[in-house]
Amino acid sequence: MRRTATTFQIESVPLAMQPYLQGAAFYDSSCSKDAQTYFIANAASTDAFLKISRKGTLVREAAMTAYIHQHKLAPKVIAFDSDEQQDFLLTEALKTDEFDDVFLDAYGREYIHPNGISYYAKLMELME
Repeated sequence: MRRTATTFQIESVPLAMQPYLQGAAFYDSSCSKDAQTYFIANAASTDAFLKISRKGTLVREAAMTAYIHQHKLAPKVIAFDSDEQQDFLLTEALKTDEFDDVFLDAYGREYIHPNGISYYAKLMELME
């Protein structure tokens, strides 16, 4: 996943999300024409991803991510909000090897893909 350093106007997101973004460095990680994705490197708190898309397009993703996070299969949803035009989804950034270890400890080694990588890592690779 590419990460290009960029500037970001924190005031462009809903007020409730702004505290999570204060003091962070922003990197454009977008890989879709339908949404903007930013990696947020934050020394004061957890690194995160902020996804911004047309209003109504991230509602289901936010709900599904929160649900599967309960089963240790997705990152935590830090916040979800919308304004008149856009949805904003903020999720924890997980390192794939850390996530793989948690996943494999919880669900067993049968979730290793035949080529030796975990299904989670393969899914992330396919999504890029």
